[in-house]
Amino acid sequence: LFTDHSFVGAYSSLVTGQKNQIDIDCLTDCNLWIAPYKHITQLYDPYPRIERLARVLAEQFFVNKEKREIELVTLDATERYAIFQREYPDLELKIPQYHIASYLGVSPTQLSRIRARKSKWKIYKSREVWGHKSANDGRRSHLSDFFTYVNEIFQVDPEICMEIERRNMQL
Repeated sequence: LFTDHSFVGAYSSLVTGQKNQIDIDCLTDCNLWIAPYKHITQLYDPYPRIERLARVLAEQFFVNKEKREIELVTLDATERYAIFQREYPDLELKIPQYHIASYLGVSPTQLSRIRARKSKWKIYKSREVWGHKSANDGRRSHLSDFFTYVNEIFQVDPEICMEIERRNMQL
């Protein structure tokens, strides 16, 4: 499950160069930045922070993947649904319930029953999500927001981010 400000893709496909075996669908409107893996890896030597960023992202990917796999085998559907609501509070209103059911590993009917029980118990909680909408929906503004985010998290020089964008524009 990928949400705002995520790097999206199949890691094994990225590394091996093989075609991805499954489709990745956008369930909501989104902006995508596409950069060929080769263009990014060419920046590793001159900009070691880019390589560090890639390593940290790979580590986060595997930690999240492991967490999800453990939750699927150790938690019941109600607990997984509570985690989903806590981690993705706004997503439930944006995508069809059958997608949520699939993500949780349950049938849509089972999810409906879980939701009905929770509704009776009035357990719903809200939580603010990190992120903001830019006043200007133009591409440059979104790129600027993204590069600011990357710089804040990984202390990557914004000029390095702009170099990636320049190379991407050459496609």
